[in-house]
Amino acid sequence: MHEVSTAVLSSAAFIDHEVKGDLLFTQMMADSVLRGTFFWVLDNTFHEIFYYFQQKYGQDNPKLTKHFRHVKQTLIVNMRHDAYEHAKKLSANPQTAVDLNRYFTDIFIPVAEQLAADSDKFN
Repeated sequence: MHEVSTAVLSSAAFIDHEVKGDLLFTQMMADSVLRGTFFWVLDNTFHEIFYYFQQKYGQDNPKLTKHFRHVKQTLIVNMRHDAYEHAKKLSANPQTAVDLNRYFTDIFIPVAEQLAADSDKFN
């Protein structure tokens, strides 16, 4: 899971330093370009984690690869919903400082745990 943590924290750092910068989280979410970039990074992080598990565990197990293909859509929809709900909750109080490392960890570690559990079931 170190690889997953690295991807998650790297994405969070990118958003924090390159997208959000000195802005408050609410200000970033109010700007359509920054908000779009934020959710684009979330999608890319999901795909990075998903393909990590697919390559590491599914390459020699066609049944697991097939299973991953079937659950991918559900996982990404759930991830997007969780990310949106977290963002909405954080935007409710505009002056709150947002820890993006925690935000990304809260969104992606459950996805990684689900993929790891599925990998264990098939191996």
